[in-house]
Amino acid sequence: MDPEIVAEVTALVPLYQNWQVLQFTQLAAIAALFYHYMLTFDDEVSQIWPQPTWKMGKILFLATRYTASTYMAHLLVLNWPHHTSISVHGCEGLGLVMNVAGMMTRIFAEGTLWLCLYALLGGNPKFFWLLVVAFLVFTIPASVLNGMHVMSQRAIPQNHLDHLLGYPCNFLPLSAPTLQ
Repeated sequence: MDPEIVAEVTALVPLYQNWQVLQFTQLAAIAALFYHYMLTFDDEVSQIWPQPTWKMGKILFLATRYTASTYMAHLLVLNWPHHTSISVHGCEGLGLVMNVAGMMTRIFAEGTLWLCLYALLGGNPKFFWLLVVAFLVFTIPASVLNGMHVMSQRAIPQNHLDHLLGYPCNFLPLSAPTLQ
């Protein structure tokens, strides 16, 4: 083997050891959530879909459920070894879809939480606008910062170790944004 490749692979081994722990934790969470989705799909079809109107609760429930599924599917495609080649532009596109789906999932889940809080307060109209403003005050800055993170992500060609291990995409490490 070429000594340069051996040096590159040896330097990357600690990074991949830490990454594997995260991956297996992530895989367990994804498997549990997909299993939950499969178990509760009949309930969703029988209880949520037949509702005649598209009210906020139904919209938030379905949006959270299916953007999370999209996020997790893209996470598996991008971060798990499956020995498939994806172009750099394809990796950037998949990464963008994954990050936007993750961001939307968090927004929809938080909206669901605020809607439940509104219901717990008795659906009183005087609390509605207070909760809407509070939701926007917390969500808009977080979404802007997350959007800055998403837009700064750049895919790069696979290094030799990624290729050997079967990872389809490689991204530049993200640096802290400058907010000046």
